[in-house]
Amino acid sequence: LSSLFPGVTKPSVTLVHGSDPVIRRAAEAIQNQLLLDEVGLRVKLVESSDADLQHGPSQDWDLWFVEWCAMEPLLDAQRLFGANSLVGRGDPALQPVVQALQRANTWEGVQAELHRIHRRVNQRLTVIGLWQIDEHAVIHRTLHGVGTQPFGLYQNIRQWQVKSP
Repeated sequence: LSSLFPGVTKPSVTLVHGSDPVIRRAAEAIQNQLLLDEVGLRVKLVESSDADLQHGPSQDWDLWFVEWCAMEPLLDAQRLFGANSLVGRGDPALQPVVQALQRANTWEGVQAELHRIHRRVNQRLTVIGLWQIDEHAVIHRTLHGVGTQPFGLYQNIRQWQVKSP
């Protein structure tokens, strides 16, 4: 920004994140990425463990890194976008679509309402999904060569060996 407009200082934002080491590294990666962009945002990282989906962080924030695992759309939509949620209080236009989801009584109706919620959130809110999927595997004790933390199913399969117990 300063190279395009001399004399203009780079804007600064506060990114609040949890204390988990993985979340901290993700926040640092976001900080580095925003600094590298043409805009060159300065990002102040603030670690906090007191934030929840109903109240948000206790300190001032511009961005909030929320670790959230979607398990059940019917419950999660209410928790994220319902009247008592941080997002729902900020955008009352979400309430009719969240309530319609609660009233849906067929699978097709639920799917249609979830699509409406998705469109409404996409139109009205700034939510950047940094999707991650936790994978788990069970490895038999006779299988060797898999590695300590495989990234994907069948990774390094050519090195796998089955050995007697």
